[in-house]
This record gives sequence, C-alpha cells and structure tokens, in this order.
Amino acid sequence: MLPISPGVILRRQIGDDRVAIAAFARITRIPDRLLRAVIANKRRISWPVACRLGRSLKTGPWYWLMLQDRYEAAVAPALRFSARRGQPAQHLLSLMPRGT
Repeated sequence: MLPISPGVILRRQIGDDRVAIAAFARITRIPDRLLRAVIANKRRISWPVACRLGRSLKTGPWYWLMLQDRYEAAVAPALRFSARRGQPAQHLLSLMPRGT
C-alpha cells in the first residue's frame, strides 16, 4: 500500500474547492499554479513552499518535507520495479488513491 501524498493531506486541510485553493494561495503567497500542482501531486514540496505551508498551517516546514520524503521513498521502489519489467511508471501513479 502506498502512503498518502502530501498533496492529498494539503487538499484535506484547505479543501478541494477552487476558491479555497486560490484564497489559500494568496494568504501563503504561493503561486496558485504551483499550489494546484502540489495538490495534484505533479510537483514536489520544496523548501520555500514547505516554509510557507508550515507558517500558515502552524505545522513547521519539517512536517511537509518529511511527508514528501516518506512518500518519495515509498514510491521510488515501485517505480524502479515497474521500469525493470518494461511497464510505464505512470501506470503505478494512476493506481494511487486520490483521497477525499
């Protein structure tokens, strides 16, 4: 079982509504496009983004970086196995839970 991505946890905290995401992006000064990419699990959480998330959600940046590292550590072996067998890695990413 794959761990939940940081984007799913972030979506649970701020909501899935487009207006809520835009408002949160303004409050945290994270570009809207970047925030949506993190929530969609298309971009990883970098140090500047982790600092802004930690400050606004009162969790600290290390929480978000730890979530990102654990997620990547769990997904990487599955992607390597998939590449060895000649299957596209994107196939595994489509199996990940979307979370609500």
